[in-house]
Amino acid sequence: MSNALDTIYNISIGLEEGRGNIQIRLARETGNVQLTLFIDRFDESMVEKTELTFTNDTDLVSVIDTLRWARVANLKNKGYKVVM
Repeated sequence: MSNALDTIYNISIGLEEGRGNIQIRLARETGNVQLTLFIDRFDESMVEKTELTFTNDTDLVSVIDTLRWARVANLKNKGYKVVM
């Protein structure tokens, strides 16, 4: 067993539903990427936590690419010219 620590990245986000936090953890032992989404709703009705663990690069790349294209579509919809 290695003494290496996992690498963790945190991103605070503002959502229509409330405040959010995305935690991205790289597990040193397995190389898996764990994405955890926390949402604190504005009406304080609940705190949501969703965890996704990516065990292969293909799925992770698919999510990243889809988010990239969704962002482009969102910006174009708002009238911005997008150059890629």
